[in-house]
Amino acid sequence: PPPPRRPGDCWDECHGQSGPCPVFCGAGRACCRTGYLVPEPLRPDFGRTAYGCPATACDGYHCCVADAPFPPSPPPSAPPSPPPPPSPPP
Repeated sequence: PPPPRRPGDCWDECHGQSGPCPVFCGAGRACCRTGYLVPEPLRPDFGRTAYGCPATACDGYHCCVADAPFPPSPPPSAPPSPPPPPSPPP
């Protein structure tokens, strides 16, 4: 049989994913584990803390914690400049 779950472990209830899990953990809370890194899509050898997870949570298992703010969105790019007005006829 599998080992007993730790009290407060949210990994299975959050579908095996770190990050925001409002259905099980509640609004504004995330399922996180200290030191758990998710792979970067373009750099599978490099991990990052899951979006919504603080740097520290529970040691050795995932638990519900207050979520951390997501990285800010990049500022919108400036709209292109309008073309210059046509030159007057000679």
